[in-house]
Amino acid sequence: MIHLNGTGHDPCSPWAVAWGKDYKSHHERIYHHAITKFIAHEQRLLLRAFMMAYCVLKKHSLENILCRLISSPDTLASESMKCGNFKLNDLFEWHRACPLFTMGGSVEKKVTGAAMCDAISIFFIAMTALIIAYPLARKYSLVDKPGGRKQHSGNIPLVGGISLYCGIVIFYFLQPDIAPFTNSNLTAYIAAISILLAVGIADDYYDLPVMTRILAQASAVIVIILDDVYLNTFGFVLGEYELSLGPAGYLITLLAGWAAINAFNMIDGIDGLLGSVSAVIFAALMVKFMSAGAKQPAMWCLLMIVALLPYLVSNFGLAGAKVFMGDAGSMVIGFTMLWLILNASQGNQAVMAPVTALWILALPLMDMVNVMIRRLRRRQSPFHADRDHLHHILLRCGLTSRQTLLVMVLLTATLAGMGLTLEKFAATESVSIALYLAVFGIYVLMNNALQQRHPDPRALAVR
Repeated sequence: MIHLNGTGHDPCSPWAVAWGKDYKSHHERIYHHAITKFIAHEQRLLLRAFMMAYCVLKKHSLENILCRLISSPDTLASESMKCGNFKLNDLFEWHRACPLFTMGGSVEKKVTGAAMCDAISIFFIAMTALIIAYPLARKYSLVDKPGGRKQHSGNIPLVGGISLYCGIVIFYFLQPDIAPFTNSNLTAYIAAISILLAVGIADDYYDLPVMTRILAQASAVIVIILDDVYLNTFGFVLGEYELSLGPAGYLITLLAGWAAINAFNMIDGIDGLLGSVSAVIFAALMVKFMSAGAKQPAMWCLLMIVALLPYLVSNFGLAGAKVFMGDAGSMVIGFTMLWLILNASQGNQAVMAPVTALWILALPLMDMVNVMIRRLRRRQSPFHADRDHLHHILLRCGLTSRQTLLVMVLLTATLAGMGLTLEKFAATESVSIALYLAVFGIYVLMNNALQQRHPDPRALAVR
């Protein structure tokens, strides 16, 4: 339970004096105490946040308010008042500093229970979508056929992305208060991934031209740019001076979107790799959001991991019916990463530096950039399909598919952990970017050395 009391404060403090006054209601008492505290410390943002909570106090109990603030701040904000941009987490900052409310175990249990119910719900939605889509994909030939670079056996349905998309969208319509950010419209994100899903399914079925895919990816990124979610700063990677992008940020966001989407598409080469690497990156983002007190975005990352589980179980062949993610799924995942990271690193609600985002996405980005540079040096199109990605090279080095998966998951976790650790211990962004570029250089040298020692025999035969 949450109790209202005046104990635990210094008897000479403004709090103790205030408790001695006669108020018409508990609401006036709380409001007076908020003003006494906040005006004394000039915490204007905190005062507005508390006033928002006070406006709904007449309709809800204190326990209900705090519980709903933790589990669904967006809904509570829309029900109360529109008083400009403020951070709901500021109310929790105030609560921790000045325990006017003492929270017992019941609220925490309710929040934990709600989170568990949400996770179970999205899992079963994604699993049900997978079960329904599997026979339909076989019936309408939405399958990946073996041959050429593809060495799997049999026709495998490409429905992992459909499962993930249905998990996200259906769950959102059932629980609209799950939106992770107050300054970003989840409807814009849903519209963008809908574009990518449709084009991805068409690409899986018809093998669309490169330019068609690029235009579709650009359209999806433009949707969130119009929602004011874009890359407007690289942070303080130059030292004391912030590297603001100005109008160029729109174009750079388009390039970043294309890079993120295609980076995840390119690592989808062996069973479990895309899903496992994505889960590790979602987990890293969840850790960062949790450490910053952003519980709603952290919960969203957890739900993304859970929504991937039905696909991973099937992709590993643990459920008997094997499925692949398909271009639709890899594009939705890459775009979701972009959307989360832009919201996490840009604007006045940023919880991490832009350079930390590079660390979290390090392995997919490094692999993509290195492969494209190698193709250009061979005077090939950067979109030319080959078997020179890191997972292909590791397989040619003698590792099994499972060993390759383990190595790449550990590399992803290590690089993301390095970025989070640097930010945790307040390393400057200029130091972080210098270390990142050094690690990138080492990766390129080692990757190229392994590729030269273990080249693709098919590429040699063509030459």
